[in-house]
Amino acid sequence: MSLERTLAPSDRQRVRDTLARLAARANRELTLSGLVDEWRRFVVAIRQGYNWSMEAYNRDLGIRDLIEEISESLSMEGRRILAEEIRDSDEDFIAATWDPGQPDQAGPPQMEIGWWQFRVPKKPAGKLLKDLEKLGYHDPGRLPEGGQSAISP
Repeated sequence: MSLERTLAPSDRQRVRDTLARLAARANRELTLSGLVDEWRRFVVAIRQGYNWSMEAYNRDLGIRDLIEEISESLSMEGRRILAEEIRDSDEDFIAATWDPGQPDQAGPPQMEIGWWQFRVPKKPAGKLLKDLEKLGYHDPGRLPEGGQSAISP
């Protein structure tokens, strides 16, 4: 059964309305199940050693942003169903990344930023590794004894 079919009719309508708006902004066709599948595939790539650029990494994180926008449009029950659907991927993402600390924001925030936007892969490779080094992260991807990441700003 598709994810959309597990939602109440009112939530299915909210998903359709939100997807229409997001699809216009993203300039591509979107489905909730498709976004959830994209997020899963992205998390697998992170676990295996993400080697695309920082720009591509940030763009791929946008998948989770879209899922969150849809979630915010849903009833509490709809949010629970969607959260359950992405829970394993979110947990895998957290396990495969680390949080170097959220930047200080002067003044009121211009927009809410999801927790996933601040996380960095523990196993960057290729272009992403080089991009992180240029940003001042050292020894990316290496975990010393105790499991703490050696990447430091």
